[in-house]
This record gives sequence, structure tokens and C-alpha cells, in this order.
Amino acid sequence: MSVSQSLKYKSRQNQIGYWCGVLLFPLWGVVMPALFIINLCSAMVLLVSSPTTSLIPFGAGFYCAAAFLLGAIFTGVMKDNEILIDNSGIAIPFLLSLKHKRRRYLPWADVEAVLVETDGQASAAGQKQKVVIKSADGEIDLALANFKNMDREQLLISLSLFAPETAVDNSLLSARDALGQEKEDGEAGANLHLPSFTSIWEEELVSRFSSTAYVPLYPGQSINDGRYTVIRQLNLGGWSAVYLCQEAGNKLVVAKESVIPVTAGARQELKEKAVSMFTREAQLLLRIQHPNIVKVFDHFVDNERQYIILENLTGENLRKHVQLLGRRHELDVIDYAFTLARILQYLHGLEPPLVHRDLTPDNIILDNEEKLHLIDFGAANELIGTATGTMVGKQCYMAPEQFKGKATTRSDLYSLGATLAFLLTGKDPLPMNPVDINSENSDFQIRPSLNQLVLTLTDLDESKRGTAAQVIQTLQSISRE
Repeated sequence: MSVSQSLKYKSRQNQIGYWCGVLLFPLWGVVMPALFIINLCSAMVLLVSSPTTSLIPFGAGFYCAAAFLLGAIFTGVMKDNEILIDNSGIAIPFLLSLKHKRRRYLPWADVEAVLVETDGQASAAGQKQKVVIKSADGEIDLALANFKNMDREQLLISLSLFAPETAVDNSLLSARDALGQEKEDGEAGANLHLPSFTSIWEEELVSRFSSTAYVPLYPGQSINDGRYTVIRQLNLGGWSAVYLCQEAGNKLVVAKESVIPVTAGARQELKEKAVSMFTREAQLLLRIQHPNIVKVFDHFVDNERQYIILENLTGENLRKHVQLLGRRHELDVIDYAFTLARILQYLHGLEPPLVHRDLTPDNIILDNEEKLHLIDFGAANELIGTATGTMVGKQCYMAPEQFKGKATTRSDLYSLGATLAFLLTGKDPLPMNPVDINSENSDFQIRPSLNQLVLTLTDLDESKRGTAAQVIQTLQSISRE
């Protein structure tokens, strides 16, 4: 089986059984082998002097060996929690195969139906949902709660992509389309809430592009000679779109598409300049290698459309994070500030320096491991804007000089200060206005040194903001207080 997806299925039965096996390991894994050796030696000694009596330790040794093998097999079976999916079929763990006539591999050709059902049992967290894969040999039930967010996303998309079209039920498509949608109520588990990088791009495009007569790609269509297959359209506008794609036999990625307007056809030099800018900026983004910056994997032109292929992340942006949990504690904000300042220090240290131009809470992802990622770049935005119209960052986070079209590395520091202000207060700062949190809020106060840092970063005079390296030094002093 050529595996394209490997998903972890952590059921309660598997976990309980596995840890029972681990806890009992001293008995079956140490004591039983030791007793086997002792009984085997005793039997060999007695075999010379008393052949009949030697059968007793031989029998005891046999039971010890059997106990060791059973313990090892049981623990191994309980540890088996991997589901493998490719374009030919699905392989399931042993325990799941018990309801499927112990058949562990199911080709897609044998699948009769794939749907999402609500478990008959309800919990305080809400109704439990499961994916049911039906064939002539029985059913495979996969509780969605037993998958991590990213694996759940991979499962639903892979099933809708690989399973026979006639077998895929609308309930599966509805669950798949619910990926990345924000909860509308506060009950955990009431629906499939998978905030992901894809939904962030969707929100970004809503605010950035206006509607035009533009024909986007459709699900199942391939680009770059079949290397990437469109799973679904995330959003579109102007002459650009964003898609969730699957790389051939590999991972999910995000594809940003940009098309030069047909009205530019009368000016060939404009099209050539746009292509040149796309290539130059994409190559610059490919050079970026930082653990807290979304990875750019590829760029290419296909059928007069320009594409940038990016990493697909799972998490929430900082705006959603604050909306759900409220303003952040200043210790958390200091930690975030360290990470963001180091990102800016890296970007500004490139040759040539890369000015982000749009550092806002919307463009910073906090993933499931509490790690920050910067997802969007002023260079890429400027590129698309050349073909589709002027694109600027959100005004509450833009430095005065950036409004004039003269963004510098210190413009990113202004955006950093405004972002820190949002995290500390839960409110967007006033546009082009130095932020003094302690003076503007009577219901809470932050440490004076942190307040001064935000005030300095949002100074209208860019020369007073310093550099990313100086911000890091200031944060070090604040953290020692």
C-alpha cells in the first residue's frame, strides 16, 4: 500500500489496554522470562537424574513463555492506532477490524457508503460524531473525537477525495466543509470546530479583494502538471483566489493564485512587469527559513496564473484567541513579543531587508502547541496589489509613513506595538495614535516598563522606535523585573 496519509486514532479502549500492558510489563516482560529461564535450567538438571520429574519445570516454563508472548502481543495490539489512507484504499488497526470480519485493508472499490453519524450516546460536551465506512464485510466506525484536529481534517478531506463519488454521503461533505468554521456557541464539541490556516486566508481575502468576473479553479482540478489537486476553494475576489490543495501523494497545502487582469492585455509591458515582480518576490519568500514563519514551498506560473504554495497550519489567529479568551496576561504578551521581535529581527536582517507591512493579530497564528506563526507578507501583498489594485495593512496597525507609501523596517515595529496593545487590552488601538495603555484604561494597569515599550513602539516619529534588536533587549529587562 502506497501511503499518502498516516492518521493516529486514539480510542479509550486502546489507551487503557496499552497502559495496562505497560504497567504490567515488569510481570510479563521481566518476571516471566526470568522464571522461564529458571524452570528451563531446572528441567535440564532433572532431565539427567529424574526424567519424569523434569516435566514439571518444563510445563511451568511453557506457561511462563506463553504469558510473555501474550503480554507482548496484547501490548502491541493495543499500541496499534495508525490508520493509513492512500488513493487505493484504507488500512485500519486490528481492534477496528473486529467489526469488519477482521479485514484490515479496504479498497475504495469495495466501499458502499461513507457518512457521518451522531452517536446514540450524548455527553455533557454535546453529541458525539463518527465517520461510518460501509462495505459488504461490515462497518468501520471512526469516532471523530479520537483524532487530533489536523488528523480529523485529513480524514474527512481524504475520504471525500478518494472514496467513490457515489458512496460519499452529504453528511460527510457537510462535516468536511465545517472545517475552519468558528463556533457560534460556547459548547465544546457541538460541532466540528477546526480553526485552521485555511480560514485565516479566507478572512484575509474577504477584507482585501472586491468581486469581479473571475473564474476560479474547481475541486478536483489539478495544477502544475498534476502535482497539486484542488480540494476546495477557500475564497476568491478580484483576480486572485486561495485554495486548499493536496500535493500528489503527500500533504495538504495552501495555494495562493494571482491572475493578471485581461484589461492589462493591451499593455504587454505591464503583464511582464507583474510576472517579473511575482518571480522576484516568490524567490525571496522561498529563502525565508524561520521556525515561526509560515513556510513557502513552491512558486510557479500555470496557464497564465501565478501560484505560491504555502504550509497549511492548524490553529487560531490572535484576534480570535482574544475574542474567545479575553485580553491576554502581560506575561503571555511578553512571551509573544519576544517571538515577534525575533521574527522581525530575522526579516529585517535579510538582504534586501523584508518589510512585512501587515503585522496584525489577524496574521499571527497560535497553533495547537502554543507556538506563534507569522503568515502573511507585505512583499507578497505588494506583488498581488500591483496586478489587482492598492493593498495596505489594516489602518489601526499601520504607521504614518506607511500610509504615505514609504514603509520601512520601523513601520513593522509600529505594527508590533499596536498588536501588543490589542493583546493587552482586547481592543484595536486608534489609528496613527501613540498607545498609552495605563493612561487610557482605569479598570486595569500593566507594568510601567511594558506600557512604555508599547508607547515607544507606537510613536509617530519612526526614529524613536529603535530596532528589533533593541526591542529584544528592552523585553529582556522587562522580563527580569
